[in-house]
Amino acid sequence: MRGGWVAAGISAVLCCLSQSASGAEPTAPATFILFSGVDSWRNGSYLYGGTYWAPTGIDRDGFIAKVFFDVGRYKYDSDPTDIIGQEFALQILPGWRFGSGSTELKIFAGLDTQYHRLDPDDPGASLRGSQTGLRASFEFWTELTKRTMVTAYGSHSTVGQSTDLYAATGLMLNLGFYVGPEVQYNASSDYWQYRGGAHITGVKMGAFEWGIGTGFARDSDGHKGLYGRFEISSKR
Repeated sequence: MRGGWVAAGISAVLCCLSQSASGAEPTAPATFILFSGVDSWRNGSYLYGGTYWAPTGIDRDGFIAKVFFDVGRYKYDSDPTDIIGQEFALQILPGWRFGSGSTELKIFAGLDTQYHRLDPDDPGASLRGSQTGLRASFEFWTELTKRTMVTAYGSHSTVGQSTDLYAATGLMLNLGFYVGPEVQYNASSDYWQYRGGAHITGVKMGAFEWGIGTGFARDSDGHKGLYGRFEISSKR
């Protein structure tokens, strides 16, 4: 994890989550999920967070909305010097949940706005300055047996023609959480990155649930290295 701002940001978001979770007893059914996390590798670190809201219940079919933000800092190659980028992104995505038993599918489509500050400036970059566009995404989860899961995520935005794909499977241990492999691909019109590794998902601690992922990444600049991800959430 790079820089004091990442640690400070995570601490602030988790403090907010903790205060929310320690308040009044949650109503039934829960209508919110609050989440926050950090993602880092050798050429970039990102702090992210947001919420899901479903007026009739998070675990019920019907309307659901997702708000997502991230802030980050990254580096990429450009002749004759490296480019340092700073990013802020906000997504407001109404959607719909479909569920059957232990399987659920959520689909979203909405606003994607991003700001990228590049130093030095890179006029040819697809992600540069302020841009607003449309984003569509899906999130899938199923439990094939009582001890196995498969999850997948996909997203595409008109901002920089950016795409993000993720898939994982897991086996539930006797401790009550899943462990297994994961793969991820993300790209814009002038950059791509592949990841392959392992995850721990669904670790419950009181009102919170957390997970981690780590493995090996490679990008279109030829850079290779380890990545790490941590996420925590609370259902309200």
